[in-house]
Amino acid sequence: MSLSTPSSLANPFFDVAILGAGFSGTLTAIHLLRAQREGEATATPLRIALIDSSGSFGPGIAYGRGANEGLLNVGAANMGAFPDAPGDFLRWVEERKPELRDEYAAAGTPLASAFLPRRHYGDYLEELLRTARQAGPHTIETIMGRALDLVPMPDGTLSVFLNQGRFLYAAKVVLALGNFSPPPPVFGGGDHESYQADPRYLSQPWRPNTVERLRETGDVLILGSGLTCLDFLAALARKKTSGTIHVLSRRGLFPLPHPPASVPFRNAGPVEGGTLRQVVRAVRRKIKEGAFWRDVIDSLRPQSQALWQQFSLDDRRRFLRHLRPYWETVRHRAPADVIALKDRLRDEGRLVCHRGRLAFIEPAEEGLDVVFQKRGGGETVRLRVGYVANGTGLATDCLRTGDALVRSLLDRGLARPDGLHLGLDADAAGRLLPARGEPRHEIYALGSIRRGTLWETTAVRELREQAAAIAARVRGAEAPRASAALPFDI
Repeated sequence: MSLSTPSSLANPFFDVAILGAGFSGTLTAIHLLRAQREGEATATPLRIALIDSSGSFGPGIAYGRGANEGLLNVGAANMGAFPDAPGDFLRWVEERKPELRDEYAAAGTPLASAFLPRRHYGDYLEELLRTARQAGPHTIETIMGRALDLVPMPDGTLSVFLNQGRFLYAAKVVLALGNFSPPPPVFGGGDHESYQADPRYLSQPWRPNTVERLRETGDVLILGSGLTCLDFLAALARKKTSGTIHVLSRRGLFPLPHPPASVPFRNAGPVEGGTLRQVVRAVRRKIKEGAFWRDVIDSLRPQSQALWQQFSLDDRRRFLRHLRPYWETVRHRAPADVIALKDRLRDEGRLVCHRGRLAFIEPAEEGLDVVFQKRGGGETVRLRVGYVANGTGLATDCLRTGDALVRSLLDRGLARPDGLHLGLDADAAGRLLPARGEPRHEIYALGSIRRGTLWETTAVRELREQAAAIAARVRGAEAPRASAALPFDI
């Protein structure tokens, strides 16, 4: 795929600039490119700029070449990129990857329920973008660069400033910024913060070189025990031949496994209640009446955003403080094979899981010293490890992010934090709300940056619906409806 730089463009003016070319940004671009091919009336062809600092358009970090050993957390039948065609990825795999079909058939696993390697999903997204851009009549420029600032122009357009002093202009901007890395643990200042500048503290969990360093000889520590931790363990299981992998989390909760494909989903119906307390009681009542807990949680999926939006700010805070760790364990599940691998590493003595509160990290001569207190007010433990990898999940405070674009949006008043500071505030269509007054510019956002207003906004199901809706809003059309053929995915 050919790349452009703003300095090489004959025309630096675009109808839409999409900032970020992972799943969300790429899919938004695909919807815009497909509009005319699907018979939608468009007055003039759109000029689209798809901008990403990696130079990779489609796979992003999650599904790129660095994710070679990671598995999808959802069965292939529910990973289609389009709301009205959730089985599209399965169709693509059957057509383009017959060796996978044969491999899983030989193992007795239906391809539809298989958790396939992520790199294949990256190939799928690349092909979708390639096909869409060839269809015409809209045009797209893929630009390698990092957006640093948005500046409103007198005519209502936006100037998009990139690194290396480059810029372009766009009538509308879509923020598809992906997941921000987790912030470093804070211990009250002083010398205990010096570890953050140490190269042995790995703050970017999704970079390929993070895993390469963890594979080196010696003990390592992973902070957090969620899906990111399981990705680390899957990557280290075969290639880390010496040293102990330590995992530290407050509660020691790992994601629970998906059920076998032979276990059918039974819809437990919607949950009623306007407050967090009422919803929790309704969930407990359904389980007490005989519904399986997994069915109850999965049945919440279609209404999870609506429930979150009807909660008061205090209820949302209570959820984050008291229920979030347990929700993420039962909601964001993992393939059973990955959980079995984690258990095998533990049984072999290669993995040691700790429950406790981190006290501090400090550089030492031959690594990093990590001190934590065991859960329940127990003893204090000191570990010396070669590397510490922060796998605690998404950043939880947009005001602490180091992203220059987010900072500039806030500083210019073009955006404001949501009430919990989990991300940026937006209306129901994804249009950013300014610090004061009504929005005057068409700046849209999708993905994890909308967690404060939607909560569930990081999985393929939600992202494909947001991408379709924002693309339709940008071009003034109606978004496609989600298919009910495969109603639930994780």
